[in-house]
Amino acid sequence: MNSSYIQNLAALVEESLQTKGEYTALKFNDTPHSNAETASNGRRLQTAFSQLGLQKEDIVLVCMVNDPIVHSVFLAGFRTGAALVPVVSQLIASELEYIIQHTTSKAVITDIEKIDAMRQAVRNAPHVKWIAVRGGVTDESKTPREYRLEELIEHPESTEFPEQTREDTALILYTCGSTGKPKGVMLTHGNLLASGETLIDAAELHLRDHPMRSITTLPMAHIFGISLMTVEFLIPILT
Repeated sequence: MNSSYIQNLAALVEESLQTKGEYTALKFNDTPHSNAETASNGRRLQTAFSQLGLQKEDIVLVCMVNDPIVHSVFLAGFRTGAALVPVVSQLIASELEYIIQHTTSKAVITDIEKIDAMRQAVRNAPHVKWIAVRGGVTDESKTPREYRLEELIEHPESTEFPEQTREDTALILYTCGSTGKPKGVMLTHGNLLASGETLIDAAELHLRDHPMRSITTLPMAHIFGISLMTVEFLIPILT
């Protein structure tokens, strides 16, 4: 069982689609969502993010509650070559501000329920150029500029993404800061691919000949969500 020829998570998704075709990747509130849907939305958001100036090695903070669109947001970030900083939605404005400042994030993606806290968090962060907001009306007069995620996803699908290796940074995860300020932990595309492959191997998921389902309640907009996405696209390649 080996996926060493896959260099990054954006390439993983494309390889999985070519290998297995379309299938149901997850269910949310009894509604099925396919791998092709995740990929298509990710390509569309990549187009939008690129037009907004997001480039390889930029940093994007993601603070969202559980929703299938989270995986497409991750994918769009990976397809631009950006490093994502996923944080849980329970963080307050001062905690968000610290991480945004520490990472010099260029963009923020969040839910309408967090917009007030996020506006406070970016007041002294001129490096944040825009905020994408899911689920509500944005204020176009604000600085940084706010965009509705639902409108960004209407862009045409991208057809290519920048070259990335397993050594490129995919995520920056922040500790809880229980003994001081939170610290950022950098994870590469190779780290995440190896982790997903190890999980599949340990659970022998690649040996099962029946549909595999798991109930998940942890935050998708954090390391768990990234791991889940990695596994769901790795399994078709490794079985």
